[in-house]
Amino acid sequence: LLARLREALDAGTPVALHREDLRVAGLPLDSEEVQPPVLRPPSCSSEGPLRVSVELPTAGTAAFYTLDGSQPQPFALEGSTTMPFRGAPVEISRSAMLRVVAVDLTREDRRSATESQQYTIVMP
Repeated sequence: LLARLREALDAGTPVALHREDLRVAGLPLDSEEVQPPVLRPPSCSSEGPLRVSVELPTAGTAAFYTLDGSQPQPFALEGSTTMPFRGAPVEISRSAMLRVVAVDLTREDRRSATESQQYTIVMP
C-alpha cells in the first residue's frame, strides 16, 4: 500500500484513502480522534476535600465537567450542571461522581468519550 501511494504521489495522481487504508499502513489516525481527559488522582476516598487535575491529551480541546454524575453538555445554556474546566484543579469537598468530556474547539461535534471517576469524601 505504501509503495502504491508513493508511486501515485510521485506521478501526480490524485489519491483517495480510507481510514482503514491508513490503519493497515500503520499511519496515525489521531488527527480525527479526541482523546478522553485524564483525571488525577483516579477514583478514591479522602478524609477531607481534594483537588483533581484534568489533563487534556489532545491539543486544541477544551474540557467540560459535572459533579452530579450527569453527562456533561458542552456549551450548555443556563440551568445546566455542566461547568467549563478553567485550568485549575477541580475542588471536591463532598462525595461526587466527576464526569469530564473534551471537545475540539474547531469542531464542536468532535468529542472524546466521557471520563468518569467517583470521589468519596469521608469526614473524620
